[in-house]
Amino acid sequence: MNILLVEDEPAVRTGTEQFLRQRGFTVVTATSGEEALKKFTRADVIVLDIMLPGMSGIEVLHQIRQTSDVP
Repeated sequence: MNILLVEDEPAVRTGTEQFLRQRGFTVVTATSGEEALKKFTRADVIVLDIMLPGMSGIEVLHQIRQTSDVP
């Protein structure tokens, strides 16, 4: 399963990524909403921070929902 992890805080992103990888998931990371929108097409699940620099997580979710129902 491919997980897109969108988190701007390095410590949170790294810890979550390691946790998921240790459990056998493939993890792609993004640090901004704009980067997430470029990478989400290959994701089965998105773990999305709400408070991101620039485009908020809510804005990212609204854009993703226009074309996908990925959880």
